[in-house]
Amino acid sequence: MAGYLLAVAFHIPPKLNFPLFIRSIGVLTLLSGALFFRWLFNYRRPVDILISTYVTFLKAGRKVDLRERSGRTEPLVVRGPYRYVRHPLYSGVVLLLIGWWLLLDYSFLLMSTILLLPWFNYVVAPFEEKELRAIFGEEYEKYATEVPRIIPFVKRTTARPKTTHGSRPPTPPNRLVRALYALGFGPLVGRLILLLITTGRKTNLRRVTPLQYEEIDGAIYVASSRGEKADWFRNLVADPRVEVRVKSHRFCGICETTTDPKRIADFLELRLMRHPKMMRRIFDWEGLPAEMSRAQLEEYAAKLALVIIHPESRAN
Repeated sequence: MAGYLLAVAFHIPPKLNFPLFIRSIGVLTLLSGALFFRWLFNYRRPVDILISTYVTFLKAGRKVDLRERSGRTEPLVVRGPYRYVRHPLYSGVVLLLIGWWLLLDYSFLLMSTILLLPWFNYVVAPFEEKELRAIFGEEYEKYATEVPRIIPFVKRTTARPKTTHGSRPPTPPNRLVRALYALGFGPLVGRLILLLITTGRKTNLRRVTPLQYEEIDGAIYVASSRGEKADWFRNLVADPRVEVRVKSHRFCGICETTTDPKRIADFLELRLMRHPKMMRRIFDWEGLPAEMSRAQLEEYAAKLALVIIHPESRAN
């Protein structure tokens, strides 16, 4: 349904009139997907997958502790398709969707794939991996550094960077957000994420960084989770003139920076009011309590930095 609505919203033709050759590739892709699932079920029974999925949903709803197995008896599986991806179930779903799209030539199936892949990769899989780390500890940590998440044969991931509070929450990578903006999804992605374009302080080249933001009284507010150490922050300190892409707009601006904990805590309180679920999820990933006092917020804010971008002009 979401894929269909997205196709309608962006006026994408229902069908692209694929030739027979492309539809034949769709048949082969579907067969590959079916064989992939058969391979997967040789190493994990469907009932085990259903049990683990049910338990994960309970944990996502905070009804069960992350370390609780709740009837889950299987060990960590690292054989078969798990040698190539950490989440082969999601890889298989994406493969089947692509196959159906190529065979049936329905644009909404492509839109569904575009939506599902980042959803699996940046929302569902990270939570499951948090659960698996709690259950299997260093065994899973080592496995995660050697095997990619969903797409096989890509560069192996490294251990996730840590903050002083715990694991840093996952953030969509630069290339993905830039690609979504380039494909015309700015009005959708731009509800939460903008593209900040700075000038490299050493190279003098354009640097594009996707960042979450808030618009307050006509200005754009962006927080740096790495404080003054973030490269993009250091770039705009060296040259406060920046360009911003947000939704369907572009504009140039001048940056003001602050590390005042009280001012940053005010910004965090505003974000909590506007996006309570998202902010509490971020706090959870940082190892912080979901409900924090003003003093705790200011203590956390002392590790951040805040940028206020004052627009000079706007252009569509």
